[in-house]
Amino acid sequence: MSSTRRNRVLTLLGRQLDLRGQSDRSVLDIGIGSGEIGKYCAERADARRLYTEGIDLAQPLVQEHAKVYTKTRACNVDDPDWTKQFSRQFDVIVASEILEHLFRPDVFLGQLRLLVKGDGCVILTTPNLLLWTKRIKFLFGLHEYGDSGLFEWGHIHLFSWRFLKKLVHRSGFRIVDSYHLMHPNMLNRWHRFMPGLLAFQFIIVLTPDVPHSAV
Repeated sequence: MSSTRRNRVLTLLGRQLDLRGQSDRSVLDIGIGSGEIGKYCAERADARRLYTEGIDLAQPLVQEHAKVYTKTRACNVDDPDWTKQFSRQFDVIVASEILEHLFRPDVFLGQLRLLVKGDGCVILTTPNLLLWTKRIKFLFGLHEYGDSGLFEWGHIHLFSWRFLKKLVHRSGFRIVDSYHLMHPNMLNRWHRFMPGLLAFQFIIVLTPDVPHSAV
């Protein structure tokens, strides 16, 4: 996770945890990566009131960062039955740079609907397919895949702002907050201005439209 994206995700996570007061709260981190979510929660003043769970496809990452989460487990979220491993719902779910790697992102969002509490939220990030620089390249027929960047080999689905909004709505969520990364960086202070054109990374907070029954 880039430092700027990490900081924005942690800002949104902190805001959501603070909104829920000092009661016991739970966080699910999908895609442990470098363990930043677990480290942040473990270092908060109210860490003892937080239950944190981190999941990742890579077993080495699960083992490496086990100490900063309450619980970790290896998990493939492309598996249609992955949610059956859980016996609880979560106040906050973080899924940063996950959606674009999945075969069925629509199914995944529907599964998150099962795991998040009725008054909980999902913090989601994904790159913007139609950033203005990409539109110019498309216009001139410039497009290729590589080992990094927007069109890296591991990206299966990419999203425009319009379609992402439609997808989360169809999945039973609504967008209640955003903190997009803009390009160029000088536009970051206007992170809600024309995200479909200017956002490099979409960073959004979702809440369920209608409370869902427990797992």
